[in-house]
Amino acid sequence: MKKIIIALVVVLAVFAFVGCKNVRISKPASSQINLTLPSNPTTGCTWSVKIEDENIATYLGSDYKPHSNPGGMVGVGGDEELHFRTQNPGVTKVYLSYGHAWNENEVYTRYTAEITVKEDMSGRIEILE
Repeated sequence: MKKIIIALVVVLAVFAFVGCKNVRISKPASSQINLTLPSNPTTGCTWSVKIEDENIATYLGSDYKPHSNPGGMVGVGGDEELHFRTQNPGVTKVYLSYGHAWNENEVYTRYTAEITVKEDMSGRIEILE
């Protein structure tokens, strides 16, 4: 039980660190944009994504990558990489929430991001503060 509590404290500390940063990711024309956020599916939590205007960008899905765990500790988290693709020039908001999928009211972290797609179809995603 102590290991789970310690793992949760570490995950929450990482979330607090990410929340203080203004993250910008830029990619060349017509390429996929990836956003990496801390995650720990052993807690039953995952990232949920809602895009305001899917004519500008679409959400392709995500991949989970666990952190290295040489000690074999149970409950160690990792990173979830969210994948987006630009569709048309413009700006749209992306609403990111981390919590249990079965309970929309139980959300631990929320971010609002913005995807900007230029005329040449190059894209940028930025977590707004």
